[in-house]
Amino acid sequence: MSKLKTILKKPARLWRRIFGFLPVISFGGTAFILSIFAIAPNFMNFTHAEEKPALKPSDVKLSISLDETFHRFNDVYLTSDGVEHEDQNNVTFKPLVETNNPAGYKVYFSDVDEDTNMRSVDATVTDTIRSAVPSDFENGEPKNTSDNYWYCGILEVPKGPTGEVVKINSTNNDMSIPARSQQKLIDEVKYVKPNNNQNGVFCNISVNKQLAPSTYVGKMIFTTVANTNNLKPATLKDGYSTFRRIPNNRWFKNFRYAKPTPEDFSTEVKNDESIVSNIKPDYVYIKPGVPSPSCPPTIGSGLDMFNLTANNTDDEEPVLIWAPSGCNNDGLHWWSPSGTLKLGENCSNFFSTANAPRFDNLDLSGIDVSKCKNMESMFERTDEGFKRINFGDNQFSSELTNTKKMFKGNSKLEDIRINYNLDLTYVPESSEMFEGDTSLSGLYHNNGYCVFTEYNTLKTDGSMAKAISGYFHRTYGDNNECIIGPGQPSPGP
Repeated sequence: MSKLKTILKKPARLWRRIFGFLPVISFGGTAFILSIFAIAPNFMNFTHAEEKPALKPSDVKLSISLDETFHRFNDVYLTSDGVEHEDQNNVTFKPLVETNNPAGYKVYFSDVDEDTNMRSVDATVTDTIRSAVPSDFENGEPKNTSDNYWYCGILEVPKGPTGEVVKINSTNNDMSIPARSQQKLIDEVKYVKPNNNQNGVFCNISVNKQLAPSTYVGKMIFTTVANTNNLKPATLKDGYSTFRRIPNNRWFKNFRYAKPTPEDFSTEVKNDESIVSNIKPDYVYIKPGVPSPSCPPTIGSGLDMFNLTANNTDDEEPVLIWAPSGCNNDGLHWWSPSGTLKLGENCSNFFSTANAPRFDNLDLSGIDVSKCKNMESMFERTDEGFKRINFGDNQFSSELTNTKKMFKGNSKLEDIRINYNLDLTYVPESSEMFEGDTSLSGLYHNNGYCVFTEYNTLKTDGSMAKAISGYFHRTYGDNNECIIGPGQPSPGP
């Protein structure tokens, strides 16, 4: 039986001169076939202020690509004397996934069909190179030197800016080629990565015995599937648990939905397994610095990101809250994979002084309040309070029974914005709903005119909880937006 020698990056012509009588076995690589599968998520159904409408399933984009579609192992030449075997270089590849799906994706690889053997391009050649089995390895390294087999393991992108890949199968002996019906998971991203570093696959071949000279080919397929978010949407139980780590004497310009950047992730969040372990290496945490002397002391300190649902037992999706550092005090931001938050049935005192910091602009357009049955003192403040509260397209529960003191004490509150004819006059308990909101004014558009409803200290109950002739500010879009000028209302009809 002839022995084999592996030629690494040597011209075949030279070796034919030396071993002219010997046949060449060319592993003309493995032809890798790419496939794209997109399973659209069905959970994104809410909109955000300052954001485009949430994605519809038909809007989800998912694609996968490789830098090359054909990968080649080195040629192998039979020798007539002794064993002079050199290891083949790894064939490595990293599929690049692009998607706008906030729930992320999974990447799989497998043989293109159920036959995992490498076969000759010559139909008359019956020899094959089989898929490896665990017994071919010891501590992740080939130990079988008497058979011919090929194998693939997982590559992981390590920390650092270089972008090189490293094996993670150092002790994993299961590097067999999976059949099409048994795809192997090589990468999972629960939430969209901020960069292009993707896990990949390395493949190698071990030829140790006589093999008919030919070119042997294997075909593989890569598949990416969009996550549909199997986690429960996050429900914020109460204001205290939501803002417990934020001093209620803090002040922020905004409370709104925002997408996190790599710099926003705190050490705590990167170490939180409920976020996702395999994206942690993609983030670099930059500790917020000490504000410059020009920053007001109450503004520039920032707030480290934390996960509101980290200690929940209901398997809810994570909700991240943070405040970027800097003198502009952009506000307190929140983010969830689905882009939504829900409040429970008891919403009393949720944003009150006792539980929450103060915001100039409180944006609730991405927060679902449709389950709230009790909104007593939900926004009640003992400081100067909010300047604007935006409900967006929120629907309110028909079982809402209590709005007493809901907005009480917000002396700086100028408008409560809604996007349709919200009418809460049906709520039976509504005394002092707008008590002390002396800067509040209602506004709506009627027959080409902006109609202004001035605050009346004698009318503070739920009878004014409406857009028409009430204290709610109905928005219509940029073209028909009614804006109250400084010091006086817009002109009426």
